[in-house]
Amino acid sequence: MVIQGANTFTSIKKVIQAVRKHSVLATLPLYFVLDATNQFWGLIPFSSGIVAFASISGSMLLLFLGLKIFLQKEKALIFLVWVTICYLFFKTIKDWLVVTVGLKMLSSYSFYLSFLFLLALLVLFIVFKLSVQNARKLSAYLNLLVFILIVIEVGKSVYHSGKTKVQPYVTADIQLTDLSSKKYPDIYILQFDEYAGLYTLNSGYGIDNSKFVEDLKKRSFHVAQNSNSNYNGTPFSVLSLLNMSYIDGVSKTEVSSAIGYSKSADAIKENKLTHFFRNNQYKIVNHSFFEVEQTEPLNYLFLPIKKRLMLDKTFGSVLINDLLCSVNSNSFHFFINDFPARIDNYNQEVIKRSFETIESEIGPVFMYSHFMMPHSPFLRDSSGRLRSMGMAYVESNKTRNIESYIQYLKYCNIVSLKMIDSIQAKKPNSIIVLLSDHGLRNSKLENRKYIEFNNFLAIYSPSKEDFQMPDSVCTVNTFRLIMNAHYDQAFPMLDNRMINVNMGLIE
Repeated sequence: MVIQGANTFTSIKKVIQAVRKHSVLATLPLYFVLDATNQFWGLIPFSSGIVAFASISGSMLLLFLGLKIFLQKEKALIFLVWVTICYLFFKTIKDWLVVTVGLKMLSSYSFYLSFLFLLALLVLFIVFKLSVQNARKLSAYLNLLVFILIVIEVGKSVYHSGKTKVQPYVTADIQLTDLSSKKYPDIYILQFDEYAGLYTLNSGYGIDNSKFVEDLKKRSFHVAQNSNSNYNGTPFSVLSLLNMSYIDGVSKTEVSSAIGYSKSADAIKENKLTHFFRNNQYKIVNHSFFEVEQTEPLNYLFLPIKKRLMLDKTFGSVLINDLLCSVNSNSFHFFINDFPARIDNYNQEVIKRSFETIESEIGPVFMYSHFMMPHSPFLRDSSGRLRSMGMAYVESNKTRNIESYIQYLKYCNIVSLKMIDSIQAKKPNSIIVLLSDHGLRNSKLENRKYIEFNNFLAIYSPSKEDFQMPDSVCTVNTFRLIMNAHYDQAFPMLDNRMINVNMGLIE
């Protein structure tokens, strides 16, 4: 019995020693999760952290077992740590080398990847040449170093836990009067992302969009000749539209770190407009990538909220959302489900679901559809034919080919008119709001700052001639006009302000 007990104790001791020597397989993934959690405190769900930790730990273990075939275990562990750090902090390291160190040439991913590859060969050579004794010392040092980093991150977490969690943005408090028992019109919002305003197309690029405007007027639409969004970023603009007010406390720091995006998205969930209509027995139908009033978003897009706040800096995210996007094979894009493929799948699903809602829903209904077009990449031509996704990605994000953008915009015109005709045939007494969230971004025109806000707005009112809409309308006042005219409200019009939330313009 004594011998058996001694053997058991020895086995346990060996297990503890093995775990201690290989603890970095767990501590490095834990540090990655804690670092992101502290950076975006209160914005990353606990479940996302658990999934990321398990995935990274499992991948590290498999790679470690593979490396052990070729390297002594401590050497394998050292090289694994280096590879994992490069993978997990791929974009962070690049930004540090380019911005802090000043290696501007590494801003190109081709140069950066070549640099990392050569560095990997050098690290592998050094590790291979290490003596077993030195490898064990270095391995122990790495285990200790990562453990110390975790202690620091835990300290940060304790500090953050005593602070108020990041709260959604708030807007000015407005009072909405409940509806009476009379019948009110349904509402259909068709929002096209980055659809340029009339000023931008006519004065900026000499593009004539008057045929589309005339088609809308034939359908009794009021078309604003000079409209603008109050924000040049999607979530901020959508929130200001649905809350009919300006957002309090938007800072450059939050915009640059994507915290502002998350705070806007969280506020959109509980926006005042859809909350009002739901309380007045309207069915809220959401065809967008936002969570709106207890509805599920379309999950085709992978936006910079929740998990992506943590994973955006990894090599895998950069590979799928940038590096492979220029491949010319559309089949390849759909197979790996990269950014262009997800965008097109999303748009086609929004179109499909919107038509289904129009045909099937019995009022009262409030439908919000957000189309990620003609936003880049410019994936379809004017007839709706899918272009080469690789070419579209390159020219949309590198050269900003205006001809391809206009082709995509014309496709949007076709989609919107078909949808409008369907609504007016099925439910002629409905309100239809056709608008864009902001103007054309990253333009090379001199008055770029205004162009980013110059959006498109057209409204169909079943009251027709009785509905009055000024030529100059901004986003925060859009539903103030509609609510006053059709839903017994009495909102004053707010002053028109344009607030820059685009890092490309922030000085």
